Amino acid sequence: MKTFDDLFGRWKGADKRAASTISTWRGYLARFKQFVGHDDPHRVERVDALRWKDALVAEGLKKISTTYLAALNTLYRFGLSNSETTGITRNPFDGVKAPQKATAGTKRLPFTRVEVAVILSAARKEKLAHLRWIPWLQAQTGSRVAEIAQLWATMVITDDAGHPCLHITTAPDGGSLKNEGSERVVPIHPDLIADGFLEFVKTRGKGPLFYGGSKGKAAVQLRDDQKHPSKGVSNRVGTWVRGLGITDPRKGPTHSFRHWFKSELPRRSGCDSRLVDVIQGHSPESDAAGYRHAETSEMLEAISKLDLKGLADSAPKAEQLADA
Repeated sequence: MKTFDDLFGRWKGADKRAASTISTWRGYLARFKQFVGHDDPHRVERVDALRWKDALVAEGLKKISTTYLAALNTLYRFGLSNSETTGITRNPFDGVKAPQKATAGTKRLPFTRVEVAVILSAARKEKLAHLRWIPWLQAQTGSRVAEIAQLWATMVITDDAGHPCLHITTAPDGGSLKNEGSERVVPIHPDLIADGFLEFVKTRGKGPLFYGGSKGKAAVQLRDDQKHPSKGVSNRVGTWVRGLGITDPRKGPTHSFRHWFKSELPRRSGCDSRLVDVIQGHSPESDAAGYRHAETSEMLEAISKLDLKGLADSAPKAEQLADA
């Protein structure tokens, strides 16, 4: 193994990596190769890692330790653990960090109840499936938008008690989840059922709900670094939300649902924080906490306390949002 590309290829092929990670890390690696002026991982010294760290800081980049440096550190750790075949005998990025304090006024904010009301109300009027249903599914699950955008009809199931549920898992065509704890089964809110979500699902056959054309056909086999088609769907939902007048840069147009849900569900239902984590697919804070498995009936009781229809009905007009 002579080049960084060789090392990257070995790392990439050793396990299932998300396409977005492969694409992003390949970009980090290209920047580092350009910085040091060669493609030989064996020639990199600790001083090179430190100089690159300083150069990234000087550019004003954020989260350097958890992005650029973490990627190179991971590649070298992989190389070390497979040194017999990679020839890597040291990790010049070990312990190299760029301490950067979080700046006040930059933390991600949740949507307000009024903003959620505006989004749900507007979504109810939409004809396009991804705009009609994804915001409502996010509001009732607190899910990452990618988890919802990659749902297939086969991932809408019925549990042993007869409750319609979402099986949030990897998509048959390669859509991935953030981690092991992200896989879960969450009951569907009665308001979505009343509005016809299950009837919509039936129209999609066994394929994707929000991409794949009118017949919900799966995409062809993706390259390992090709972004999943649900990524485009997620982006379009975010652009649509911005168009409703929710333009605060500290509010992610889709991700702030997750922050809203984290506080709103226990406030409205009285459930404990661990149940919220289970519904959202957040990893438990301890190994012991991971042994708790919530029943779907328990989740449904809590989720049903979110009056989504009432919220949508109470929404001011989108153009009045700034004054609400």
